[in-house]
Amino acid sequence: GDLAGALQVLAEILRQARVLWPLDADAADDTVLVMLDALKESTPQELRNLEPGDVWVLQRLGPKAAQVRKVRMFQGGEGDHIEWSAMRPLSFAKRDSLSFVIRR
Repeated sequence: GDLAGALQVLAEILRQARVLWPLDADAADDTVLVMLDALKESTPQELRNLEPGDVWVLQRLGPKAAQVRKVRMFQGGEGDHIEWSAMRPLSFAKRDSLSFVIRR
């Protein structure tokens, strides 16, 4: 399997979750549930191969919950509206390597 790709996907989701829930000392004991069910049947390669107009997002559902989902950016029906202020786009672009910087 593509273990590095899977870790990159998870890291991207956690990066965007931190944007939706910025670091706050008063909320240090709080837990946010991030639901990944939409991804469980897909490989990292499959997540990268989207149809034109589709994008993976992390959608905030409430004060302590979010879900990963695929949305079509250009919807055509009456009443179709995407609430972008509650979403963060996810980039699952392949990276050549994982790099970590340790500072002392």
